[in-house]
Amino acid sequence: MEKGRKDSLSGTGLALSERGRPIGAGERNIRLVGDKKSGQLPGDLCDPMTHDVDLVILGAGSAGYVGAIRAAQLGMRVTILDPSPVGGTCLHDGCIPTKALLEVSGFLRSLAESARFGVSVSSSLPDPDKLSTFRSGIIDRLTRGIEFLFKKHGITHIRAKGTLVAPGIVRILDGTPREIRGRFVLLSTGSRPRPLPGLAFDGRQILSSTDLLRRSRFDGRVAIVGGGAIGCEFADILSAFGSRVFLLEKEPRILPLEDTELGEALARELSGMGVEVRTGVSSLTVVPGASDVSIRFGDGGGREEDVRVDAVLVAIGREPVTEGLGLENLGLATGKGGFLPLDPFGETSVRGLYAAGDLAGGYLLAHKASHEAIVAVEAMAGRNPRSLDPALVPRVVYTHPEVVSIGL
Repeated sequence: MEKGRKDSLSGTGLALSERGRPIGAGERNIRLVGDKKSGQLPGDLCDPMTHDVDLVILGAGSAGYVGAIRAAQLGMRVTILDPSPVGGTCLHDGCIPTKALLEVSGFLRSLAESARFGVSVSSSLPDPDKLSTFRSGIIDRLTRGIEFLFKKHGITHIRAKGTLVAPGIVRILDGTPREIRGRFVLLSTGSRPRPLPGLAFDGRQILSSTDLLRRSRFDGRVAIVGGGAIGCEFADILSAFGSRVFLLEKEPRILPLEDTELGEALARELSGMGVEVRTGVSSLTVVPGASDVSIRFGDGGGREEDVRVDAVLVAIGREPVTEGLGLENLGLATGKGGFLPLDPFGETSVRGLYAAGDLAGGYLLAHKASHEAIVAVEAMAGRNPRSLDPALVPRVVYTHPEVVSIGL
């Protein structure tokens, strides 16, 4: 990093610096490059008369908004498009609201143990309306923070979808379609919860994590399909809020991507909270009914179990959002899992078209998405950034206790 004044990216945990005073809207301190080896731009990327802005970003989530701010700090003219509020999944339907609920669940567990310390507290569940206000207040405050940073850095934010019609050309779909030309385009449209095959989310009995977070009550009987980070965090939350929870995982242990000892230790902790953990689930049948959901699952050894629950939370992973981006107009195909093949700096096979965040695959984490966006933007600007090393991405499951890992 360069020495100088630090310019904080509030709400991201990142600090970026520039030389001397901030770069204003009328100043230019950037060397745009198309070929990362030669430092030479093809003619169509060099000519400022052929472009409206330096960078067009599709998606204002953890990758998009951080990339926009970093690009503006480097003197680039930036337009970012997203029909949803800024902040993306992490801020509105993922990390932030989930961690707010985990803060409450941890507090409830502390209350339950207060008698050990001679403190008498009448245990009660949180008021749904006040809990919703608490959660919404955090989200609203952070959203306003990002909007302020956009204004501060002169970033144009358009609440609309965009689609690629040609290299560097994005059609804005906001009722009066028009086109904007950028030297570079960054795709950062994120991901969404992956449904069970043949069983669509209905928001009532078959829930995604997004559906569950939009509820104000969290009691009843719930089966969670998937024992990864999302499934384990919601098992913690729901059990603290009074739900009877079944946590179902097809692998021999929960947190299957982490070390064996970590998954086994967390399973013991969750079981102690009253969560009924079932691993090695090899068969699963889910039948929604008029008032509840019937579930049958087996372990491959001939043993089957039947339970009835009020809702099923499907937490089997996420899938990238690429439809409507116009990739076919550029002859660009997705790779395994629907993710975009990229070079180490986030560039696709189309010159000047980059992607960051969940579209890139790997760990679908907000801080990883933000870092990828910074790498991509600095590559555009000829800053020769260091590419992301996946082995150095820290991972945290915010259960009680938390599970932290980094490295292999």
